[in-house]
Amino acid sequence: GLDPQKAGLLMAKIDVRTTDPQGLMDTFRNCPLLVNAFLALGGTDVSLLMIGESVENLESIVDVHIRPMSGVQSVDLQIVTRVANPLILPKAMAATKCDRTRCGFRCPSCRYYLENLCTGCPATIFYKGTFWR
Repeated sequence: GLDPQKAGLLMAKIDVRTTDPQGLMDTFRNCPLLVNAFLALGGTDVSLLMIGESVENLESIVDVHIRPMSGVQSVDLQIVTRVANPLILPKAMAATKCDRTRCGFRCPSCRYYLENLCTGCPATIFYKGTFWR
């Protein structure tokens, strides 16, 4: 397994209010950056636990992939700074890399990617980060 903090990765909890919680979870189900997704009751419909190589990488997930989704009403991104108990994640990546992200985007058409703020999706041929090499 993988300790994200020891590996130099950032972790974020992204809380989303949406009219389609299951659709949001389905969209991110195969995302290589998704640690887990939780349906919730109360002020948040879905909480996503995501990892990334930089704050900008995590910010791009919110701005490019979540906010534009139909039914999304609000998004709150929180960077995890500490955990109470060790958190070990499985490091699972697809062996084949495609020209589109698993959610259908092309990294070269993204402002964050073009401005070198995002490393691109690790499941694509456009990935330019260091962790998933």
